[in-house]
Parts: sequence; C-alpha cells; structure tokens
Amino acid sequence: MPKFIIPQKYNSFDIKINAIGIDLGTSYCCVAVNRENRIEAAAIDNTGERILPSYVAFDEENVKCGKVVVERLGTFSKSTIFDSKRIIGKTFDEIEVDGLLILKKKMEMLS
Repeated sequence: MPKFIIPQKYNSFDIKINAIGIDLGTSYCCVAVNRENRIEAAAIDNTGERILPSYVAFDEENVKCGKVVVERLGTFSKSTIFDSKRIIGKTFDEIEVDGLLILKKKMEMLS
C-alpha cells in the first residue's frame, strides 16, 4: 500500500513580511497591505476612500483618477480611460470604441 506524506501547514501570514496587494477591477480598485500583524485596506484617495473608481483622465497638466474623473466625465470624456482590463493584450486594431459607453458608465457610477 502506498504511503502518502502530508506536508506541514504553511503559514502564509508572517508578521515579518510587509506586502501589498492591488486589485485592479474593471469598476473599482483597492489596495491592501500586510503590516504590523494585520491586513488592512489602504486609503488610496485624497479623501481617505478605501476603494476608487477605475477611471483615469489626462489633461495637459495633470493625471486625474477616481471620483474626480467620474464627476467630470463630460469634461474629460476624450481623454478618459476605464475598463482597461478589457483591452490588455489586444492590438489597437482589435479595440472597438462604443460612443455611448461613456454615458452608460457615468449613469452606472452615479446610481
């Protein structure tokens, strides 16, 4: 009869390890850190929010992200990026732009 060796349980929660985890979601993103013997969601917005809408906009001076972009989507609509996970790995020719998608996303985020 074969013998099976059961390995010791690996404790992945080690207080000596400082680590960070990033969840880049299609709608929201968040960051968690493992430090001082606990895991906590980190504030990633100027307001102290723990989750941030996955929107980025560019103007000639600054990069803006999160709620600021959602609230001003009409202003930054031509330079706004969202749902970027859906286009990772695709060529430029494979990407189809839906003109109404910005309006749909804004209504989704405000509701």
